[in-house]
Amino acid sequence: MDKTLDNYKIYDDKQKLAIDRVKANVDKWLFFTGSSGTGKDYIADCILRYKKARKRKVFKINAIRLLLEFQTDFLILFIFLIFLRKKI
Repeated sequence: MDKTLDNYKIYDDKQKLAIDRVKANVDKWLFFTGSSGTGKDYIADCILRYKKARKRKVFKINAIRLLLEFQTDFLILFIFLIFLRKKI
């Protein structure tokens, strides 16, 4: 069975609220937080599938990976600035 927001199994009011908010904002940027096993990846996959079906460009990245990307970019920028400072 394909993952969709309509066949997401809701077990409590918080999950219902989350799904309702996602459905209302599916075309906007969304950021998920929550403990392990709450359905964040499932919901993200549903959104990816929804957007891909409408020929939109999408990507999925978890918070740790995103922070590592920022850290790497910051480190490169920092090294570049040090290099420029020595050249001036």
